[in-house]
Amino acid sequence: AEQAYRDALALMADAGVPALQRARVEANLADLLIRTDRFDEAARTLDKVLAAEQATLGPDHPDLAYTLNTQGTLADAQGRHQDALALYRRALAIRRAALPPGHPAIATVLANMAGSYADLGATADARDSYAQALRILREAHGDDHPDVAALDAALRELD
Repeated sequence: AEQAYRDALALMADAGVPALQRARVEANLADLLIRTDRFDEAARTLDKVLAAEQATLGPDHPDLAYTLNTQGTLADAQGRHQDALALYRRALAIRRAALPPGHPAIATVLANMAGSYADLGATADARDSYAQALRILREAHGDDHPDVAALDAALRELD
């Protein structure tokens, strides 16, 4: 997958595709880099993506929420849970302002926040965030969706 991302980015650059259009592919590459514990490269990539997005779209555009959420997952992976929460809060604020209340993208951020809270030992906050995410996903997808099952299991683990 990494080579496919890199090939796509090279083709996009050769074709003169603007930085903002390349940003989503770069953000997906950064997510892969996080999953393979290449945190420094992921951080550089996400900083570049966020700068391109902010320069073109402004500080509160909905597209920034994806990048901020991914930066939060990076901070979590590095054990910087307070930093992750700050990034998640900003992503959540943007998504809540831009999306309807029951949108699954809101649940994604809430679930990530819950994990950070749990890692910090803030069980009540983790439970609340998981519960909010579960309500959204159950409404959007029903009880049989795998994300609902995963969040339900994470919530039970807090007990």
